[in-house]
Amino acid sequence: MRDTKGIRMTGTETYSFGEWLKQRRERLRLTQRELAVSVHCSVPMIKKIEADERHPSPELAELLAVALKVPETEKETFIEVARRERPVDVLWRVQDAAPTFSLPFHPPVTLPRPATPFVGRADELTELGKRLAHPNCRLLTLVGVGGVGKTRLSLAVTQAQQTGFVEGVAFVSLAAITDASLIPDVVARSLRLTLTGQPAEQVLAYLGRRSMLLLLDNCEQVEGDLTWLSDLLADAPGVKMLATSRERLHLAEEWVYAVPGLAQAAILFVETAQRAKQDFNAEAQQPSIARICQLVENLPLAVELAASWTPLMPCAQIADHIQRDSAILATDVRNIPDRHRSIQAVFDHSWNLLSAAEQSALMRLSVFRGGWQAEQALTVADADLHVLRGLVDKSLVLVAENGRCALHELVRQFASRKLDESGQESLTRQRHFDAYLALAAQLDVQQYSPQGMEAFARFDQEQDNLRAALAWSLDSAQAEMSLRLLHHLWFYWFRRGYSREGEHWTIRAITEAGDVESAPLCLALQWAFAFIFNQGRFGEAMPYLDKVLPMARRLEDAEALVMGLMAASWVSLHAEQALKRLDEAIAILQETIHLQHLLPMFYYTSGIWLQRSGRNDAARERYQRSLALYRQMGAVDMIADPLGLLGQFALQEGRLQEAYDLTAESVEAGRAAGRQVAFGDWGGIRLGVIQLYLGDLDAAERSFQDALLLLEGTTHDRRGQQEALAYLSEVALARGDVKAAADHLRASLDVCRLLYRQLQATQKLEGTLDALPVDLIALCGRAALVTAAQGHYERAATLSSIADALRAQSGSVMLPPLQARLDEAMTAIRAHLSESALDTAWKAGQSMSLTQAFTFLLG
Repeated sequence: MRDTKGIRMTGTETYSFGEWLKQRRERLRLTQRELAVSVHCSVPMIKKIEADERHPSPELAELLAVALKVPETEKETFIEVARRERPVDVLWRVQDAAPTFSLPFHPPVTLPRPATPFVGRADELTELGKRLAHPNCRLLTLVGVGGVGKTRLSLAVTQAQQTGFVEGVAFVSLAAITDASLIPDVVARSLRLTLTGQPAEQVLAYLGRRSMLLLLDNCEQVEGDLTWLSDLLADAPGVKMLATSRERLHLAEEWVYAVPGLAQAAILFVETAQRAKQDFNAEAQQPSIARICQLVENLPLAVELAASWTPLMPCAQIADHIQRDSAILATDVRNIPDRHRSIQAVFDHSWNLLSAAEQSALMRLSVFRGGWQAEQALTVADADLHVLRGLVDKSLVLVAENGRCALHELVRQFASRKLDESGQESLTRQRHFDAYLALAAQLDVQQYSPQGMEAFARFDQEQDNLRAALAWSLDSAQAEMSLRLLHHLWFYWFRRGYSREGEHWTIRAITEAGDVESAPLCLALQWAFAFIFNQGRFGEAMPYLDKVLPMARRLEDAEALVMGLMAASWVSLHAEQALKRLDEAIAILQETIHLQHLLPMFYYTSGIWLQRSGRNDAARERYQRSLALYRQMGAVDMIADPLGLLGQFALQEGRLQEAYDLTAESVEAGRAAGRQVAFGDWGGIRLGVIQLYLGDLDAAERSFQDALLLLEGTTHDRRGQQEALAYLSEVALARGDVKAAADHLRASLDVCRLLYRQLQATQKLEGTLDALPVDLIALCGRAALVTAAQGHYERAATLSSIADALRAQSGSVMLPPLQARLDEAMTAIRAHLSESALDTAWKAGQSMSLTQAFTFLLG
């Protein structure tokens, strides 16, 4: 039977719209928070709708229909049911629809677009689809000889399977790495996660609740322990992996599929030939085409290379060449039968068709990793546009839509062997290093200019080449050269959040450099400290910093000294110590013309310390000076930091609209450069604070929850998580939801507890309040609000007293809206406590040290 409110009753079960919504959400693997973010409402609203305590507005119902992937034909019905205008029965047929969508909280990941069409493989696609659909198949490896088409087949399978995974698919190329420990880094970059901590932990945390297919391409050259892949499968039950390799990965979870030759090889030959020769007549040469395919055993790469010769000779002659010279199909791959060790000769034959200039260029081009631009090809390989065009025409160089060139990996390996045989490898790699040293120096300068965002993007594009250059210089025991290149990469890595990568290369260079003092080594020590410190490993970082300032002063090097002073300010025990170091650095920068692009960073960093110690006017002046210099330099993305800090000043002084405008501009500038993940979504938190105090609770909650999603899984910026959770407790209190407020506060304090343990290792608790990376005053204030709302008035009074005492000691000012709410809470506290009890609680808070305050707050 059915009641009049749209609730369906069947036997003892009752189904309502809220129950339908909950089941649909869970089927799509959405949490309440994720659904709330996608429809721009609060989590409590979703909870109330699912509990049938509220029904959505027409606008919200439309957003829910989109987020829940209600078919277009059912959308109107869904909205009517949501509005209780129709019974819920009509919706149950929608529940059977398969979820095929991507969640809105992460940018879509696209698959590489192959340069040529995919041919055939219908049976293979069907079989691989069945295997991937099997619930016990979590890791499926496509194995086979090089050139058999593993990558092309895997891309086609992935394309066909992506709708079966809620968050879709991701392509992870491992061709540029050999160290298995770097796999998490590559996966993170493929998922567009900017690394803010340990990649292995961050990727596990990010994928833990997601449904995704990862395509791991070119696994065969990766050496070392691959059990991290097993850890990922264990921690992320919704993730499956499709791998390509010349040999199996030897993991317990692995299912193996041997990729056969291409049954439709003749079609592939014809299509390739028609691209190479406009008037190619396939019909007249069918027997010869079939013969070629038979001779190369339907190996796709060999077929394509054979077809590339059609502009030079008829197919019968191509087949004769292959048949007469068995070496034309030679290969040195170890894990394949003897009859397959012939593909190498295909490349030899192509090599023989090249001019001397093309041969020289091709072998030199093999030193590039991840592709190249035309200007680098000329500098490194003497390959001008005419030579490049010849290689493109012969299908040896591939050109992407953006004009970037690259070699197929097998071609690159072949050309690399030719380069080694020529005796010119060292010279070519030196030219490659010099070219990327010059490019990195150019991009480093451009970071502080109107071309900063373009430089940032180019740095992203050239990472594989830069790694190759660094690896060669370090393997060649040329530490000085390595440090010169690193000098132009450190700041980029730091802004991007690539602390682990920066640490890896910097420590290698320091080890190679030994004990001979130099300005580059001094800077390397400073950056090693910064990268390790940013990952929260304070104890490991400090020995590097301890060497920096004494060495810099002995060397009398301005850059090493100012950067060392900046790093030392991070671990200062009080504001005066930090400001003394920063002011010394600023004085040096003002007198050193080639370093003055660093001034804005030092101005706003010193402003932070001034603000922490209550000197707001001086801090504001530093922020404004920093902003003015960045605008003068045209560094449009770097203005985000001083703009955001000026927005906080406006908020503190009650100018909410001005605060919002400044903060919104800051967020826009930072996110335009892709910095929202690199530095934690502090812009989003700042926007949320203003929305909270403007009274837009739904918008504020969305901002804080968005920030938490972006910060999820990070290890070094836990303060951002703690802040967002603390503010969410304030949002919940403003709604009157004491339980939610207490839950958010508890989560915030859990993060704070981790920070406290880190602080104990740095001696910062021996300093003053302004040295703490935690806003202890505001946190105590919010804890007092929640505790008072729970009826624990004595504890609330003590927490309020701690906040009052810390304000008096530091000269800091609590945000006026928060202070007003705390004053209201104290009125209620006084009404519920005797004068004696209040006096005891208040005195307890006033007398606490920092350590005691932390202990009480976290207790």
